[in-house]
Amino acid sequence: MRILPECAPNVAGARAGQVLDLRAGLAAGLGPAVWGLHTSGRMKTCEVCGNQYDKAFEVVAEGTRHVFDCFACAIHALAPRCKTCGTFIIGHGMESGASFYCCAHCARKAGVDEMQDRA
Repeated sequence: MRILPECAPNVAGARAGQVLDLRAGLAAGLGPAVWGLHTSGRMKTCEVCGNQYDKAFEVVAEGTRHVFDCFACAIHALAPRCKTCGTFIIGHGMESGASFYCCAHCARKAGVDEMQDRA
């Protein structure tokens, strides 16, 4: 993620335009409000749909830089999918081993009985 100029004073040790790894930024409590948009006037191309957009944004995930024109394309490219029903998991999903599930029901259908939606 790229730090927006107006947010840099609120992020300890950050400077405007600085690029942070998405996971590191999220771990530091940085949400979408500090993610930068490409405002240089150059059109960037979304890697999912191919749309050229002057407000496309970058996401760095596991060391790889991605460019998207909207969150829907970012979700399509980066969000894990439920092993049982195939839905994109964009919130807090459930994980067992290397498998992701959208809910306890789907986890149980896959034989992971210890998952619960609520404690």
